[in-house]
Amino acid sequence: MRRKQCHKFLILLLPLILEAAAPCLADTEKKEEALVSEPQGRTRYEPVKPRSHEFIESFQYVSYIYAATVPLYLAMNNKEVFSNASFNLYFSNFGNMTFFDQDLPTANWILHVVTGSLAFEFYRSRSYDLTDAFILTLIQECLFQFTLETLIQPTALENVANTTILGTILGRGLELSSLPLLNSGTLIFRGLGYVLNPSAAFGFWENQVKLVPMVGTKTAGLSLKVNF
Repeated sequence: MRRKQCHKFLILLLPLILEAAAPCLADTEKKEEALVSEPQGRTRYEPVKPRSHEFIESFQYVSYIYAATVPLYLAMNNKEVFSNASFNLYFSNFGNMTFFDQDLPTANWILHVVTGSLAFEFYRSRSYDLTDAFILTLIQECLFQFTLETLIQPTALENVANTTILGTILGRGLELSSLPLLNSGTLIFRGLGYVLNPSAAFGFWENQVKLVPMVGTKTAGLSLKVNF
């Protein structure tokens, strides 16, 4: 008799036990779903959250990109630069402006627009707002045009407009298009996202904190961690 009463008592308590355990089971299922949907080690790319920047930080970024463009420009235009460039030509071109230059349409309407979009995406990845990213892209292009391209020709306003205005429009579109792809669970889509937004591929995205300027009394440089 006592065993039957114990069994009846346990049967009555069973619904209460299940009801109390239900939240725990639900949390476990949610955690398991989260682990499946977000594999360990994968970075999630959040939309840019603008922050304030010190002048020295922006100055360093502009300087580093400028330093990187100098050898590229010399390599692409080595014949013109090393055959025709001179101090007299440089100083005659310096400060002079023209609306159009003699470059090929592919250079003016493709190369300049793409480079402008890359610069804009870089500054966005470092948490600059849309206006500041545009201004820094403009500064970057003016610095290039008025100090480097004057080796062989005057500054072309067409190039400045294409790089900054069209480049910003393209860069903004690529940024918005890349985020869903970068957060995709499909490898080929994530790869396409890196193609559209190379700053994410090289660890420049702010929420990863992988690019840190290093400035000291006798040192200056970057701490960089590359993520592919």
